[in-house]
Amino acid sequence: VRCVQETGINAEYMGKSFVSSWIDLQPDEGVRQQLQKLFEKYVPTTLDWLRKNAKFSIPISFISSVISLCRGLQPLLNVPDVKQLNLEYTFVFVLIWALGGCLTEKDSEDFRKSFSNWWKNEWKVVKFPGKGTVFDYYIENGEGGAKLEEWTKKVEQVDFDSTSMQMSNVTVPTPETVSTSEFVRNFITVNHPTLLIGLAGCGKTQLCKGLLKDLCTKFPENYAYTIVNFNYYTTSEYLQGMLEQPLEKKAGRQYGPPGKVKLIYFIDDLNMPQLDQYNTQTAIALLRQHADYGHWYDIHKLQPKDISNTQTIAAMNPSAGSFYVNPRYQRHFWTCAVPFPEANSLFLIYSTFLNGHFKKFKPNVLEQCAHIIKAALQLHGEIIKKFRKTAINFHYEFNIRHLSQIFQGLLLAQPQQFQDPEKLVRLWIHESERIYGDRLVLPENLVDYKGIIADAVKKGFSKFNMSRFFQANNPESLIFCNFTQGLAGERNYDQMPGDKLSFYIVEALKEYNENYANMDLVLFEDALKHVCRITRIISSPSGHALLVGVGGSGKQSLTRLAAFICGYTTFSITISQSYNKNDLKTDLQNLYQKTGVKDEGILFLMTDSQITKEEFLVYINDLLSSGEIAELYTNDEKDAIVNQIRGKVKAEGIPDTKENCWNWFINKVKTNLHMALCFSPVGESFRRRARQFPALVNCTVIDWFQPWPQDALLSVSDNFIKNIEALGEPEVVNAVVKFMPFSFQIVDNASKQMLEQERRYIYTTPKSFLELIKLFTSMFQQKKNAIETNRERYENGLIKLQQTAEVVASLEEDLKIKQVEVELKKKEADEFAAKVGKEKEKVEGESNKANMEAEKCGIIQRDVEQQKSQTQKELDAALPLVEQAQSALNNISAKDFQTAKSFQQPPKGIPDVFAAVLFLMATIDPNVEVDSRTKKPKSTDWKSSLKLMKNPAEFKTRLMDFKELIDTNQVPPQNVSLARPLLALPEFTPEAMKTKSSAASGICEWVINIIQYYDVVQTVEPKRKALKEATDQLEAANNKLAEITEVVNHLKEELRVLEEEFDKAIQEKNAVVAEAERCQLRLSLAQRLVNALGAENERWGQSIIDLGKSLQVIVGNVLLSSAFVSYAGPFNKRFRDMLVNQHFIKFLKDNKIPCSPSPDPLMLLTDDAIKAQWNNQGLPSDSVSIENGTILTNSERYPLMIDPQLQGITWIKEKEKSNNLQITRSVSYTHLTLPTIYSVQISVVAVSLKKKNK
Repeated sequence: VRCVQETGINAEYMGKSFVSSWIDLQPDEGVRQQLQKLFEKYVPTTLDWLRKNAKFSIPISFISSVISLCRGLQPLLNVPDVKQLNLEYTFVFVLIWALGGCLTEKDSEDFRKSFSNWWKNEWKVVKFPGKGTVFDYYIENGEGGAKLEEWTKKVEQVDFDSTSMQMSNVTVPTPETVSTSEFVRNFITVNHPTLLIGLAGCGKTQLCKGLLKDLCTKFPENYAYTIVNFNYYTTSEYLQGMLEQPLEKKAGRQYGPPGKVKLIYFIDDLNMPQLDQYNTQTAIALLRQHADYGHWYDIHKLQPKDISNTQTIAAMNPSAGSFYVNPRYQRHFWTCAVPFPEANSLFLIYSTFLNGHFKKFKPNVLEQCAHIIKAALQLHGEIIKKFRKTAINFHYEFNIRHLSQIFQGLLLAQPQQFQDPEKLVRLWIHESERIYGDRLVLPENLVDYKGIIADAVKKGFSKFNMSRFFQANNPESLIFCNFTQGLAGERNYDQMPGDKLSFYIVEALKEYNENYANMDLVLFEDALKHVCRITRIISSPSGHALLVGVGGSGKQSLTRLAAFICGYTTFSITISQSYNKNDLKTDLQNLYQKTGVKDEGILFLMTDSQITKEEFLVYINDLLSSGEIAELYTNDEKDAIVNQIRGKVKAEGIPDTKENCWNWFINKVKTNLHMALCFSPVGESFRRRARQFPALVNCTVIDWFQPWPQDALLSVSDNFIKNIEALGEPEVVNAVVKFMPFSFQIVDNASKQMLEQERRYIYTTPKSFLELIKLFTSMFQQKKNAIETNRERYENGLIKLQQTAEVVASLEEDLKIKQVEVELKKKEADEFAAKVGKEKEKVEGESNKANMEAEKCGIIQRDVEQQKSQTQKELDAALPLVEQAQSALNNISAKDFQTAKSFQQPPKGIPDVFAAVLFLMATIDPNVEVDSRTKKPKSTDWKSSLKLMKNPAEFKTRLMDFKELIDTNQVPPQNVSLARPLLALPEFTPEAMKTKSSAASGICEWVINIIQYYDVVQTVEPKRKALKEATDQLEAANNKLAEITEVVNHLKEELRVLEEEFDKAIQEKNAVVAEAERCQLRLSLAQRLVNALGAENERWGQSIIDLGKSLQVIVGNVLLSSAFVSYAGPFNKRFRDMLVNQHFIKFLKDNKIPCSPSPDPLMLLTDDAIKAQWNNQGLPSDSVSIENGTILTNSERYPLMIDPQLQGITWIKEKEKSNNLQITRSVSYTHLTLPTIYSVQISVVAVSLKKKNK
């Protein structure tokens, strides 16, 4: 790469070469010749003048200007008949803007005006009017030739309707914006980049947005645009992601916007990205690569992406960021300076808005609009002159944004509330103070502002008496807000009556405390005004507040209250050790979902302490500037949101295109989502962040929290001190209340002296004031409780001494009585012991007898169990016989019996079977006739058998029940004996009978088995009798054992009663003996105590008197000590003594606050033992070191030690080693480790803390 310096002949040669090439492209020969002459005539002379006489806001490449001249001529030459065009007029018109458009005011000289004057004097062919500058005219080619016309002729009127339009979304054309837009539009048609430069608030961004919106509305099929806001942390990777979002892949490596539209990138704040160590900006390098080669590289695949059908326009503030960008990229642009609009243009802009809004008001109200605009412009000019931007007051930069914010406040007026023109003037005064006065740093600046606006009001509105608002003493408050009828009333922006403001806000605070965590606020006048200011800011669409004040000013609390009054939900991020940019992105997505989709009002409260990573401000900067945060959503997430809101967009009569839906969503977010940034002005962080992220200041309304006035300090002190019990008389309480603001003011004055004499900064903030009150409250209660506890102990000690002397005498008498009782109880216990011994012997004898009987019963029971088991076993063995017999009977059916009964002459053997049954059933079955003497059946013939079977079912049942008769020994042995011989007959078998009769077969089998069962039972019967005898014997033995046991139990019960009586007697004896011994010990101890403490009576009594005196002076002593601990730490010994001796103690005595004759904070907070302990731990014994140790151990805040000699850290290490002391260095220590510290309750020392320079 070869670098060519653009000076001398190289630049001239390169410019001529490009011009010649461009002229050769023109189709008409006459035009080419004429253009060549015009270039030779005008360009060298003009460039020479610019090089010698002009100063530019940014470096300008003259070759780039010449290229822009050619590009600017191209659309004007593209006419059907170029010969009818007055080419010289057209050439001059474009040349003025192409080469001189970059000129503006520099070093208090307006070079654009100088260029105009030179041009009018130098060139006479194209004669410009004397009025205005050459930039105020354009060329109009007509049939009569070319002529110069003012740009005002092209300015279109805007009919503004405040009910359906927002001021921030309307661009009012002015000659400046029309002229610039005309050229930007022309350059867009020839695909030539445009760069607009200008100071903050001059209208660059609004001009570009309005132009692009208008262009895409008129030609939606040809153009689309996307906005990219640069900030300090914009990198090439981040930018490439943003640029690729609206693109789609075409073919191969070709990428471009959807369809055939041309995508225009509008890059705002082009020069904001930080410079790396090589003094380059990666984002600019990426843009330059695209401008030079038409592609960039895929960062993952490392392959080029050809980007087509795109174009870039940009804007930047040359006084911010890196001031200018890489010339190799800037050379592609036509650079145009955007100055602040002239007064006439401003009047046109704001008259459009005011007339459009106030046309519905009374005529006398409407006629004040012109006067208000003039007064506002005059006031704005005076403010710019008076309050200059400095390194400290970097935000003293007043521009069109501030004017617009004032008029935006005026548009909140409604006809019902503003029927008096004077009230409208008061509203303008109020809005001006909110925009100008609330951002001033020093009270002196605020006084100057009051004087400026008072003069402006006096000149512009002399017929109205407004002096009461500007008088030096007790000026009347002028407050407008939207809750003049309370929280439940109608919300109209109106003037708040002075007697209602406190009531409404206090009621709102009560309601807030009922619904959320309690805020114990003291709403003094300044706090009430801040609440109104914050509600005013966040009530308007895209209203974001920047609250600047030192710690403890009330920024967060008042913001939460203001959000509650507006009906918003307050959201604040929760910082943790792992909270990062992705977590913030997730939180913002949730906020956008609630505000954009669910239409909820939310206030996003963020403090500077929550900005743990500076990258957080990348998202915040985008949110504040445009409401649309880059890379917050992916394309798929955007599509999901569009689908969610499509129905709502249709309901409002808007075409539900993706672009319309997304714009509707962003507008809802801008309407419902508001930010409140709470920053501290101390240090460089605020200034650095405002420089790196311009939207923090440019897109917010600043409310600078001034130091609390004396009455505010007094009211806060009174609110907290009056709740402390036992402070004493009302005069003392009032004096303590007054001491708080007095000490705060004294320390503030001492801090200024310290800065003058020692060049050391000491900050006194409302937080330190509140910490003093908190420390005094806790220390007073602690010391008061300690003194009262000690005094109570001494008093109790004296009472105990007196009681002990009285008890000693009583104990001596009790001891004598107890000794007599002991002897009596001993005698009774001995007699009872002898009686119990005799009863024990008697019980033991009977118990032995019972044990012997129990052994006998056990033997008998074992025998019985054995016999019973054997008998049952034999019976169980016979059961199968019974089962076989019963089974045989079950197999006989009624038909079988009928068959048997049908035999007249039964087959052989069947009569024998039934004869056996007749024998067995003799005397059992009534159907069997028996001989009365022999008890045998009278006949066993077949006829008798048939009689037996007369009722087969009954017969069968009797046979089935025969087993039970055997078991109960009811079957006569004779029956079995008569039937047994028949079993020996050859045909008496079931098998033989089965061929003859089924009934006979079953009966035969039953007879055989039942007789066998009978035999078994008869064999077991003797054993059963023996078992019965043994059982009877066991029962008799058990009865005898029970009788003996009953006697033994009776004797044992008697013995138990005796033993209980004996134990009771022993216990009584022991109790009496123990009581006697206790009385003896108590008497001995009491005597020793009385003898030992006899000399303490006088000393304890004196201690009680001394503690009572200490309690009387505790208020003053604690007040002095708490003030010393809270304020004295940063000062050296000389200032500490001055504060204590010359101011604090003097105030205590002058206001008659009870205190010691020579009060000393160290005497109250330490003693000799503590000092000795500290000395042993390594703390030096000098007075300053002891004071430092006292402050460190009694402070409720984390102490910051300035320890150049390492004496403090040595002492701390020794002092806290028992508390698991952890020492960490600033490299590894962050506030994010504090939750861990709290959870384990350890001591932590962070050493070598360094000042944050970033």
